[in-house]
Amino acid sequence: MQNYSRIYEYINEYQNSVNEVYSKHAPAYLVTYLHINKETTVWDTTDLFGGSYEQLGELSGIKFSKFLLLPIYFIEETTYDPTAEETGFVHICDNYIILPSTYGFTPYVHDLVKFTQYPTDKLNETLFSVTGIQHTENTANFYWKLKVINEQMFNLEKAENQIEDTYVFYDYDKKLHNTEDVVTMTHLLSKNESIKENLKNLFDQNSGLYFV
Repeated sequence: MQNYSRIYEYINEYQNSVNEVYSKHAPAYLVTYLHINKETTVWDTTDLFGGSYEQLGELSGIKFSKFLLLPIYFIEETTYDPTAEETGFVHICDNYIILPSTYGFTPYVHDLVKFTQYPTDKLNETLFSVTGIQHTENTANFYWKLKVINEQMFNLEKAENQIEDTYVFYDYDKKLHNTEDVVTMTHLLSKNESIKENLKNLFDQNSGLYFV
């Protein structure tokens, strides 16, 4: 068989554009994401269909890790489907969001999402629950596509008691870090900017030297 070589690596270039370029530079929407902590969550049983007695509340053993300022992509238009059931009037809002795998965590069904990020938001802001998960195949880096629906009875205030750890998405390295590390790294970046400005003032253009 005759050997040949491609002039353009279309597949590799496409994957690099999607996973390395677009995931870092595409328009993003910042959310608060409550991720189920499987290590500390206490389930009621390990049998089939076993789980938590309730998702949020005093009888729940589910524990969450809270991710602040987490960027999500490709938010679809929310569909509104009101229905009349035995419990009363129910309005279900469906939506889909996209998460890159580069964030370093695996989303789970029953994770919670709070969309709005304004400082004036109240704790009783509506939460959306993850009900379906899909992801692309055959790539080192991929995207998670999550289906989310609004929760009728859950709000962030009710979930606060089950949050164990808080992390912040740091845009500098596109990773999640705990709040203490984020504060430290922000101070270091601020000092580096101050040093850079001071060095500009010490540089002599005629000699090309820095004078202290």
